Amino acid sequence: MSMQSWRYAASLNADGEGNISWNVRELYESDPGKPPAYTANAMGPFGETLQELRHDLRLMYADVLREDLPILDLTGGEPVLVAAAPPAEAPGGGRGGAGQEPAGEAQAGLRRLRASDAGDVLRAFAPGTGMERQGSVGSPREAERYVAALLEPGSNRHPWAVVLQDRLVGLVCVNADAANRSGWFWYWMASETRGRGWTSRAAAAVANWALTALELERLELGHRVDNPASGGVARAAGFIREGTERAKFPVGGRRIDVATYGRLATDPWPGLAGLAFSEEA
Repeated sequence: MSMQSWRYAASLNADGEGNISWNVRELYESDPGKPPAYTANAMGPFGETLQELRHDLRLMYADVLREDLPILDLTGGEPVLVAAAPPAEAPGGGRGGAGQEPAGEAQAGLRRLRASDAGDVLRAFAPGTGMERQGSVGSPREAERYVAALLEPGSNRHPWAVVLQDRLVGLVCVNADAANRSGWFWYWMASETRGRGWTSRAAAAVANWALTALELERLELGHRVDNPASGGVARAAGFIREGTERAKFPVGGRRIDVATYGRLATDPWPGLAGLAFSEEA
């Protein structure tokens, strides 16, 4: 069975307690000329809302376009695998397909965080970028403190910079608990480089690294339910939704739930291609 034929199908699932979620199954071409078959086990949960599902499927579609793989056509009487379609132009002349790289555009990568990244961190935390809850960084000195805390000798933190032409545009970090072989996982992306699929690919790469190089057995994270894009990143990186912390944070005069996720070393690894690593500091 060729991996070149794998695709995805989504279905709405309701359990006996009335909880609703999306399940996604992979499809593959079992025999030439026959309709694709479905995997027995669903990948999920893939969010609780249609918005989250669409985000996940856009990431998958972007991977199809990047790799020039065939697409499953569901418009006819039976599903048929056809040649990859050209990327659709986004409204207003922008590029179509979330995460797709236009020809000639530089690729993001991962490297160790450096003290010299403080200037780029400050730019990422500029007013109006939605970074207020990621930390207090409003001056060069605060940016230096932010980076220094992550790089403190003997710290349990393992910060990786998402870089474009060696300039920091995002951050993925694991706060490791060696005694329990677990880690708290978190990430952010600068506003000008969001929507390209880089956060998902960086998160997948660092999560894979933490479960192997650090020999952790569990990673966990949480995101506000009013930020479904963060949940899309988590699921793309192999995390599974485990629950909800109700009314955890006060935001804008009301308390917001937090969705909790976990990923075990024994869970299936994500199919998403991670960003390339550089171990150099």
